[in-house]
This record gives sequence, C-alpha cells and structure tokens, in this order.
Amino acid sequence: MPELGRVWIGQDREASAALAEVLSDRCGRDNPILAILTEALSGLADAAAPVDGAQWHQHRSDIDPKAVPGVEPEPAISASEALATHVSRSTSSAPSLPELFGWLREGLAEGSIAINTRTALVHHVPEGLLLVSPGIFRSFLAWQGADANSQESLKRLQRSVLKAGWHLVGADGASVLGYAWTKNGKATTRVHGIVIEQPQRLLDPLPPINSRLVRIAVAGGSDP
Repeated sequence: MPELGRVWIGQDREASAALAEVLSDRCGRDNPILAILTEALSGLADAAAPVDGAQWHQHRSDIDPKAVPGVEPEPAISASEALATHVSRSTSSAPSLPELFGWLREGLAEGSIAINTRTALVHHVPEGLLLVSPGIFRSFLAWQGADANSQESLKRLQRSVLKAGWHLVGADGASVLGYAWTKNGKATTRVHGIVIEQPQRLLDPLPPINSRLVRIAVAGGSDP
C-alpha cells in the first residue's frame, strides 16, 4: 500500500474499521472501503455488467439468468477473494528466472543469442559467463513481448539472477562487474554485467574465452 494510504488507514479509526469489515467479509454495501475496492477491481470479473457493492455478497442462485440473454452469469466473489485474485494475476505475469535461463540456454545453443562478438550481450570470460546488464534483460523482455524499457521489470530480473547465487561477487562485494574491450593493449569500450560462475550450467560446450575483454575496476570500487 502506498505511504499515503497507510497514513490514512493508521490515523482514521473509521477507515480502519471499514477495512477490517471488508477483509473479514462482514461489510455492508454502504461500506466506504468496499466502494473504493469495487471501483478499482471492477475489471477483475468478466461479467457483462459492472459489479456493484451488492454483487460482492450475491450468490449464483440469486442471479436471474434471463437478465443478460445468452450470457452465463459469473459467480460473485468476496472482497478478499477479489484482492487475492488481483495479486495472483499481477504476480503470475512477471517473468520468472527459469524462463530467463531457459531462453538463454536455448538461444546460446542454437545461435540466436550472439556470444563473444562486438555487439553481443553474452561473453565467455575467464571468470565465467558475462551477461551484459541491462541489455540482456531488455532482450529477454522484448522476446517475451513485454515492455523492454520497464525499469521495474529490469530490476526484478536482475534481482532474480542475483538471488539465485550463481554469480561472481567481487572482492568489494559488487555483483555487477566491469570489463573493457581492448585494442592494441589499451582499454576502449566498457561493459558491465553479471558473471555466471560454472557457465556450463547455461552453455555446454563453451566457446573460447573472449581474450579481447579484460576485467576492470568499476567506479567507486577497488575490485579487481
């Protein structure tokens, strides 16, 4: 809940009581919190007509099938059930770590995801498999047909990879490591990303190590 909502609920006893009634499914149709939830969650049900306060507590047997010709009425749900459905749908639509790793494995194996090239988002480095961030996550979201520029989705994917514990952590505790392309022994373009240790978990056999990428210290850190 947004901070403003928490403050309102915490300071207003009537609002707190109304919310408690909704969550326990003991509220009347004139409950102010129910009115807000009804309006916000009206899109959850696929019924032909908009849901009003009374429908939260209406049973299938109370609905007249003739009211909407040719349409089978939807069963009523309680306010708490509607909230649970809303949270479940929102969570299930989020990309998962197995999907990301599966996409990487298949793409690297069949060649649809480039590796070790100048524009590649994946590189075999001495420390493991470098996933250039956030580019590799943008590509995955675009492949899924999702918003590749969604900062929330990009951060969620990166956090999922880090939570898996497959990545290399720098001496300074950094999870995103720096590398640079070299030309004639001099560092040029820099890239940053997450290095997956034991890269055979994503690609086997592995291509040669990209000798043109060298590990560098990231800004504000002492690693390597």
